[in-house]
Amino acid sequence: MAAYEPTIFAQWQSDLQVNLRPSMWIPKLRDIHCHKISGVISGHEAHEVMAALEAATRSLTDKFQLRPSQKQGTTFYRVYAYTKVEWLDVLEFRLRKTGDTTLRIEVEGFSSGVVPVSVPLAPLLNSAFCWLPFKDHGFNKRRVEHYLRELEKSGIHVATD
Repeated sequence: MAAYEPTIFAQWQSDLQVNLRPSMWIPKLRDIHCHKISGVISGHEAHEVMAALEAATRSLTDKFQLRPSQKQGTTFYRVYAYTKVEWLDVLEFRLRKTGDTTLRIEVEGFSSGVVPVSVPLAPLLNSAFCWLPFKDHGFNKRRVEHYLRELEKSGIHVATD
């Protein structure tokens, strides 16, 4: 299945929105639209985990309107998840080798702002309205859980903290 293609405004504004991260500026407010997990993966190399994450993105694209965004070697993977009106949620996976056969994984799913990225000047508006509380209605948690299930299907178990 092909990756989800956002509208032109969303394409132009997504990277800026994620780099600014206005929804993450205020600590207590970010907690209501952010889901984090961390854990340990044993017996797998980082490149195997990255390949499984890429496969998971392909298999979950229809369900969550996903678009791979950034990959840095075998240590970082980012996916954009768009809602139907193109609110932008972000999934970030960080891997760190902690032993000969052990990896530490940190996963964060968060909503990037209160204004959809399909709206012109969304990053600027989201920066101005960063103080507005909003919920993600559990979408970030569900996406993270779906990725963990997809990793399990690939034979990669994450022992969460």
